[in-house]
Amino acid sequence: MLLLYALGAGGALLFASKEAQLSARTMLLFEGAALASILALGFIIWRHSGFHWDTEQARLEGVSPGGVLTGVVLVVFGFSGFESSTSLGEEAKDPLRSIPRSVLQSVFISGLVFIFMAYVVVLGFKGLSSDLDKSESPLFFWRRN
Repeated sequence: MLLLYALGAGGALLFASKEAQLSARTMLLFEGAALASILALGFIIWRHSGFHWDTEQARLEGVSPGGVLTGVVLVVFGFSGFESSTSLGEEAKDPLRSIPRSVLQSVFISGLVFIFMAYVVVLGFKGLSSDLDKSESPLFFWRRN
C-alpha cells in the first residue's frame, strides 16, 4: 500500500514539475472520467425507474422552506472550485476571452449535472423503505435495494 502512495506522489510531482498545460489536460481527463461515471450512474437509476418524468418533483410537492435552505447550502458547497481556471491566466493564449468563458461554462455544466443528479436521486428513492433525508449514503442504499 505504501508503494502505491509513493507512486502516486511521484506521479503528482512529475506532473507538477512540467508545464501547466500537461497538468491541466491530465486533470481534465480525470475529471471527465469521474463526471462520465456519475452521469452513467444517474442514467442507470433513471432507466430503473422507467425514464418517466416525475411530475411531483416538477410541482415541488412536499417542499418545505427548511428543505430549500438545506439544498441551497449543498449547492453552495457543490459549486466551490468552479473558478479554478482563473489561476491559469498566464498560460492561456487569450486570457481575457478564454478565462471568463471557461468560468461560465463550468458553472453552466456543473449546474446542469447537479440538477439532473438531484432529480434522479429523488426519483430513485420513490417507493423505497427509507427516506432520502435520513440516508447517510443515498446511492449505496439505492444499490442494495
